[in-house]
Amino acid sequence: MKVYDLDQLNLSSTLLNLGVDGNVFIDVLNFKIYLKPLNDLNSIEGVSHTALFAFIKKAWKDNSFLIKEIFPIEQITSEQFEYKAGWSLGDQETIDLIRDGGFSVRDQNGLITQESPCIIILNGLENIEQIYWIQEDRDSDVVNIRKTGNINLCIPLYGHNRSSLTFDSVNKTITSTVEFNEAFKIGLYVDISNSISNNNSFKIVDISVDRLAITVQEILTDETTDCDVIIDSRKDFKTYVRTFERTYTQTSVSEIGSLKLTFKSYILPLNTNNDGKITHLDSYISSNTPYTNMTITWYDTPQIRSIDSVDYYFDIIIDGGTSPIPSKEEIYEFVQYSLRQTYDIDSGVNTHIGNKTNELLEFSGDVLITSNGVYIDNINPADLGNIIFKDIDGTSLQHPFTASGKIVFGQELIQDTDSWYKMYFTDANNNLYGTENAIIVKDKNGIDIGGLLNSASEISFTFDYDYNSQGGRIPATDASITVVCSGLNGSQPIVTTGVISRTNSNSIIINSLKELTYSQ
Repeated sequence: MKVYDLDQLNLSSTLLNLGVDGNVFIDVLNFKIYLKPLNDLNSIEGVSHTALFAFIKKAWKDNSFLIKEIFPIEQITSEQFEYKAGWSLGDQETIDLIRDGGFSVRDQNGLITQESPCIIILNGLENIEQIYWIQEDRDSDVVNIRKTGNINLCIPLYGHNRSSLTFDSVNKTITSTVEFNEAFKIGLYVDISNSISNNNSFKIVDISVDRLAITVQEILTDETTDCDVIIDSRKDFKTYVRTFERTYTQTSVSEIGSLKLTFKSYILPLNTNNDGKITHLDSYISSNTPYTNMTITWYDTPQIRSIDSVDYYFDIIIDGGTSPIPSKEEIYEFVQYSLRQTYDIDSGVNTHIGNKTNELLEFSGDVLITSNGVYIDNINPADLGNIIFKDIDGTSLQHPFTASGKIVFGQELIQDTDSWYKMYFTDANNNLYGTENAIIVKDKNGIDIGGLLNSASEISFTFDYDYNSQGGRIPATDASITVVCSGLNGSQPIVTTGVISRTNSNSIIINSLKELTYSQ
């Protein structure tokens, strides 16, 4: 259970004994506060920031030595705390134990050197799911959040190191006289200002164990000077959760209604569910058709695609390939697989790293919905009517729906070499089956549905669901149909009714009685 009561915390005698004889240590010499799991304080539930603040207040009041020191924390709101006069939380483990409140840190000159919002995800994730984030505007590397599943954690997103810095052009290192705090992480970008020759942005590729030096990717110019190194992810903090056999989720600062995160609590709307559309392992998708024939391409120039005889613009084309033509479920599996990869998934001239690329597809029931600007080439024609495409303007578009299905025949009809079938509308705007006005149903190509069985056990058919208006019937409505079958020497005539619905799984089963009297 989370620690809410200051009485559940107790001081340790030394930093070495932290976690042995106490779960809080106040390091007056180095202006740091440390936490370590012990007794009621555990690494899963942690401690509310309010409880820690109350405990520090009591410790200052009750300790004759501490009371002489500047009090280290200011509570701004119930979820905002500022560590001042050079005080800070001691290490990453301590930060990882804080719940329900962000914090900032000011040095002894009043400069803000760190800001850490408290990021909360409530009951939306499974325990195994890894949350990761990037600096979206910088296209940084991925940073994994240190805990999986639902979280309540302080995430340092802003760091400011103002000190004497030594720039080494050979080793590409920046060495400081003070520590680079926990906001500085490998794979993120920092900005240098007020130097003589190194005012620029740099990507961190390594951090020394003592956190007094960072190694960067770009070229440096040798110098030692007082200047500023700032890392700031508060505006472009973008989070993702992508787990095999789970739906994906992501969010950015703007999507939670902020221009910039500050040092308070934020509840992120990250939720996933079991994904029943994923039916193949990654190892299968990476090495078997139709998946290995599929590609995703991002275009700088919008591409034209025609939907219901009207041209629209798209800038991301998913190509399903042609050997064989894939279903919408197979396309989705390939895309979800691609979006968990750490390499470039763009088959064109641009670069899009899979696990940092925005989501492209989602299912709503059995309907596949694309993100803005995404179109799919080479997909099973029977699936086109079950896809909602969104053009680059976000307009939802749909191909006319072609329903499909099959007529399944009984053994008497199969074995009769003369058996035939024909499909009529039961009632097409008062053109009734059983009258001279009866109308034969046409398939999507305008061909009558009917013919010889030729010993087939089932015969597939299509139906122009959205536009069929035969006999004046209302298009885009279910069609009541009557199927007539007969043979000569093996099966008797039979009439079966059914309905063609907006689906690709219509099924009509016909069983005929054996013909006992016919002879040629």
